[in-house]
Amino acid sequence: MKKNYSKLFLMLFLAFVTTAVFATTAPVTVNTYDSQGNTIAAKFKIFKGPNYVGEFDAGTIANLTVGHTYKLFAHYQSTSTARVTFVVTATGNTFNYSTTNVKFNWSGNYLDYRGDGSWKSFGKTNGVWNDRELFPNDFYGNPMQIQFGKVWNDPQTKVITISYAGDINFHKTAALLNLKDHNGSPLANGYARGGYGSAIQFHVGGTSNPTDASGNIFYMGSGNGTNMIFEMRYNGTHQTITQDVSTNSFFYFQTAQLKVRLETCAGTPVDNGYVRFKPSYSSYKYWLDKNVWANSKTGLLAPGEVAGEVFPGTYDIDMQFLSAENTHTSVVVSASGGMTTFKTTNVTFNYGSNAAYSVRFGDISSSYKKWYVAPSMELLPATYNVEFMGAGTIPVTVGACSTPIVIDAAFIRLVDSQGNGLAGATAKYYKSGWHVAGVTDANGNIFLTTPGLTGNVAFRMYWKGASIQKWQNLSTNSTVLFQTELVTAELNK
Repeated sequence: MKKNYSKLFLMLFLAFVTTAVFATTAPVTVNTYDSQGNTIAAKFKIFKGPNYVGEFDAGTIANLTVGHTYKLFAHYQSTSTARVTFVVTATGNTFNYSTTNVKFNWSGNYLDYRGDGSWKSFGKTNGVWNDRELFPNDFYGNPMQIQFGKVWNDPQTKVITISYAGDINFHKTAALLNLKDHNGSPLANGYARGGYGSAIQFHVGGTSNPTDASGNIFYMGSGNGTNMIFEMRYNGTHQTITQDVSTNSFFYFQTAQLKVRLETCAGTPVDNGYVRFKPSYSSYKYWLDKNVWANSKTGLLAPGEVAGEVFPGTYDIDMQFLSAENTHTSVVVSASGGMTTFKTTNVTFNYGSNAAYSVRFGDISSSYKKWYVAPSMELLPATYNVEFMGAGTIPVTVGACSTPIVIDAAFIRLVDSQGNGLAGATAKYYKSGWHVAGVTDANGNIFLTTPGLTGNVAFRMYWKGASIQKWQNLSTNSTVLFQTELVTAELNK
């Protein structure tokens, strides 16, 4: 059979032309409404792949090819809807979008939303910021950003990304909390609680949201409330402010400087003290500048001084130095600051040729001991257990800024020829006359402390009706040793 190729070619050509010329289209409509359901004069844009199809007024019809894929979004007042990708159906497609009524209570002079690459003001009526009907994204489809400012070029200006898609109304009251130190510089890492009413309950933004490098925390509450109360916490202290946010959205907190000094009675600074403080409303003690090992030694602010930022109030201050601690109670820190000074007393222990390693001391209430470092040391007022190595322990009371204390000590021993201690012997020493030093204990020891017992001193030991005398230079050796000899007696008839 002879095939008719020309006829077949003609039929295929006619089918192609018919399809190309008479392709089916369907209407695509986008309707836009405000938050109350009223029609608004928005526009919508259509794209086919990377190609721009056109822009249309909301409520009008765009005829698009059935079965083909397009993308569109609506825009109004420089804001836009989400981008929607769809396939045109044979009966057409209809999209309905509504704006959200957005309103903020804010006392600052600047309130803007992000539009088509620039900020758009909400505008004011009779001094009150207007509400705006807005789609949820900026013109380019980015999440909506709102800019809150007090004055032009204010470093406290805050830009917040906000999501209100699907809301009919989005009405908020905004507040900016700012924390500064005593010099007016911003303080980071302050924490805030509060909101509407009179009770301080909720953390502002959670405990993971402290003040930033500019000292700011931004708060946004629902509705149109008036009075708000906020508590700012810093370094274990707090300050509370209550005010009407309908007229003032800015809460300014400022710490004061608490300065603590350690010095001798004569006023010479003493370093290496550690400082803690306790607010009157707390049972917990805090290191003054938060980091005791790195920063809370006296001497960092100035010789003998350390300082920290706290809110004005009344505090108990602890000074820890060597093995003792003193407390100053009810120290007042005003808005202009506060200071308290701790005084030490000079103490000398004369015992042995190397007193640095022969005397230990510690607060009588603690087992912790420090080595004494010759020739003298500055100590806080306290009662110390002073341990003279190899001799004994005595309590020594150091008063507040008292006359320098000197403890002269001697260790007197009586042993037999084998080195065993002998009890019951009496010892005396000469100092403007003879004085009884004491009676040897079960180990043959007498521990003597008396002022002015220094240099070359005469000692006598009385035992079994006999006595012996020796001179001892206590500046080089504080142990005065007496030893008996074994005597054998023969009884002859």
